[in-house]
Amino acid sequence: MLQRKLGQTLPPAEPIWPAVIFYIAVYVLAAAAEEVGWTGYALEPLRQRYGLLGAGLLLGAVWWLWHALPFLMMGHGPALMFWTAVGTVAHRVLMTLLYDRTNGGVPSAVIYHTMINVTYSLYPVQGSHYDYRIVGVLLVLLCSLGALLPRQNHVPVRGVPS
Repeated sequence: MLQRKLGQTLPPAEPIWPAVIFYIAVYVLAAAAEEVGWTGYALEPLRQRYGLLGAGLLLGAVWWLWHALPFLMMGHGPALMFWTAVGTVAHRVLMTLLYDRTNGGVPSAVIYHTMINVTYSLYPVQGSHYDYRIVGVLLVLLCSLGALLPRQNHVPVRGVPS
């Protein structure tokens, strides 16, 4: 809707339900494998050392570097690489906020990560018009709003003291 308001022409969405089911199945497994490391292993010690925002920013930067080679292989130029970095880091900050708000919830990160991949792959037709600039700006705004939400009492995971 926002892309249309900005004058971009978009084809109608054509969800192919077997593809949707396939993407969810594949991406939930891939996200679970990644989030065991990013969220389950690395996030809590980084949160202890750098705070919630610092941990999210640091993990987001490393997470973007992890994905930078595929973005380069897709032929992204410098501007698009910048916006993929903004979006990737912002996604990780949001996932860090979710982790915090769910008291160490790795499943919330898996669900969010899965959603990122499924929506990218389908929007609006097999990822044909995904706009990294719009997504990056919206994610930064969401991060700002998320940071304003009241925190729950954080319950440490894996016996790491708060």
